[in-house]
Amino acid sequence: MRRAVTLAATRALRWQESPLLVHLLPRTCGEKLAFSALAVAAGTAEELLFRGFLLPALDTATGSAALAALLGSAVFGFLHNHQRLAGTARAATIGLLLALPVLATGSLLPSIAAHIATDLAAGLLLADWLLRRE
Repeated sequence: MRRAVTLAATRALRWQESPLLVHLLPRTCGEKLAFSALAVAAGTAEELLFRGFLLPALDTATGSAALAALLGSAVFGFLHNHQRLAGTARAATIGLLLALPVLATGSLLPSIAAHIATDLAAGLLLADWLLRRE
């Protein structure tokens, strides 16, 4: 559902995907297998860093969990700016959504699972659709 909403917004705003992102999309079975391993590693590492470390650090620094989530998500989005405006906005939005389970439950596991699932869906399912559009 989140992905459908962000794709609709991307189309409505006429944002283009980065040529780098399109170039990096997996095409062959071997690339898809390697991408899957990368999605697991990146999803886990990014959640540990952004929601496991940065979110509590910003919460302590600002005294506000909501502000910490917004600031952390902005940083998360900015670090995806190699994907142009569409990717930056998408990553910031997804980063904010991934902070919610951590704030609600105190556990990183739901966010890690959701991050991995989002990356796998984007790289394995949506990649074919995006490549057909290019």
